[in-house]
Amino acid sequence: MIFLQTILCVDDYGGNFAEKVQKVTLPTVVMFYTPWCPHYQKFQQTWEKLQMDKVIFAQVNCVENRDICQEENIKDYPTLRLYKDGQFQAKYKGQRNPELIYQWLTAKLR
Repeated sequence: MIFLQTILCVDDYGGNFAEKVQKVTLPTVVMFYTPWCPHYQKFQQTWEKLQMDKVIFAQVNCVENRDICQEENIKDYPTLRLYKDGQFQAKYKGQRNPELIYQWLTAKLR
């Protein structure tokens, strides 16, 4: 299987995250993070390698975009959330393991 990686840096979205994510036509996995969080620091290299055909992987820095993270009710870092057709679909609750993340995504995108 060949994966096409598309990175969409949501840090550039500013205050209109909901409006911007609604315009994305592909399913989007958004990682909400804080740069100082040790869990994020440990997961960062794995995150940068995640790729899946026809899926966008985006990220929001919650230190720089506190308003977005409050609107999205983000409490833990990093948090992975799936958006489809501009709407929140699911929060990933498993281990930060690429295979488990791919399995979760595959199941959610059926």
